[in-house]
Parts: sequence; C-alpha cells; structure tokens
Amino acid sequence: MEAAPLPWWLHPSARRWWRALLALLLLAVAWLAFSPAPPPQADTGWDKANHALAFAVLAAVAELAVWPHPARRWLTVVGLLAYGALIEGVQSRLPPRSGEWSDLAADAAGIAIGLLLAAPLLRRAPASLRRPSP
Repeated sequence: MEAAPLPWWLHPSARRWWRALLALLLLAVAWLAFSPAPPPQADTGWDKANHALAFAVLAAVAELAVWPHPARRWLTVVGLLAYGALIEGVQSRLPPRSGEWSDLAADAAGIAIGLLLAAPLLRRAPASLRRPSP
C-alpha cells in the first residue's frame, strides 16, 4: 500500500519557507516591541493579548520550521522565552516603553498556545515521519 502524500506544510522543501517566515516574524515582533508608537492595527487592545498572540504565532511557525524533530521543541520554548526576555530587557531602557515580568508570562502562555495549535498540523504526518530515527 502506498503512503499518503505529505501535506504541503510538512514537505521537507517547505521547511526553508517556514524558517524564512520565522525570521521575518521575529524581525516584525522586534520592530513592534521597540517602536515608540506601533501602528494601532497591530494592537488587540490589551497588551498581554498582544504578547500571547505574537508568541503563539512564533511558536507555531517555529514548530513547523524544525519539524520532524520534536526533540528540538525545548529549543523552541527556551529560545522564544529568551527572545521575550531580551525584548523586556531592551524595553526597560527605551522611553516610553517598560519591561514587565507579566509580559514575559504572557509570552510563555502564547508559546504554549502556539505549540498546541501546531500539534494537529504535525499529526497529519505519517507516524514513521513523526518519530525520526536518531
């Protein structure tokens, strides 16, 4: 019996596009975080929701960028938390911005949400590909 074809988002050639998108998103989040007056279209109306949404998208795209290596998930979590901490550290020195621990907590919640959102997409892969050999 022939294996079902991979969905386009899991095809090995798509990984480079997911990585490019991740890089662009990281730059966009940094620009929004460091800009003295981000555009109102990028604001949900609640700062913590802005953080959670941004980091949910970053985490989901990062999962697709490193697939099929679920063992690297910790890199996604640690890397994005470090990125969030860097943003807060820089913001604490930028007027009129401020760094807040609650923002980092919202980033962490967003990372968890992003990982959960990516899970069904990754489950579409055949079991043999979801558990790569070392």
